[in-house]
Amino acid sequence: MKLSDITKDGIYFPKRKKTGKGKTSFLPFIYNDECTGLKPIVDNIIRWRSNFLKVQSFYIFCSSYRKPMIAEDGTTSNFDSQWQRAKQKALKNGLTESFTEHDLRAKTASDLENLEHAAQLLQHTSSSTTQRIYRRKPDVVLPFKSKVSD
Repeated sequence: MKLSDITKDGIYFPKRKKTGKGKTSFLPFIYNDECTGLKPIVDNIIRWRSNFLKVQSFYIFCSSYRKPMIAEDGTTSNFDSQWQRAKQKALKNGLTESFTEHDLRAKTASDLENLEHAAQLLQHTSSSTTQRIYRRKPDVVLPFKSKVSD
C-alpha cells in the first residue's frame, strides 16, 4: 500500500478479478471507514511514520530503508518478523490463544451480522465461501413461539 492509496473516500485496494481465460484483471476496491474503523488505525500509522521513521517513504508499511514490506520475489521477512513480535506482545498482554492473519479475517466475517456485507468486505464473489470458511460463530436463532391459546 502506498500513501497515495488513501483518499477522502477510504483506502484504494486493487481487487483481483478472474477473467475466465486464466488471466486476472484488477478492479478498484475502496474500504469505507463507516464499517471498518480503519481510519484511526491509518492515522496512527501515519503519525508513527512521521515521528519514528528515519527516512520517509511513499509506502505505508515499509522498512527503515524506505523499501516495501513485500520484496520483489514475494517474500515478506521484515513483515513476518514484526507480525511475530506483535503476536508475542499481545499474548503477554492478556491474550490467551495465538492467532493467524486468517483468524483476523474470520473474526471480521463472524462479527458482522449480515453475511452479504461480510462477503463484500472480504472481497468474495460468493457469500457461500464466506459462510463455509470464515463464519465461525454460530448463528443465533430465536425460539419458536406458538400462538396456541388455552
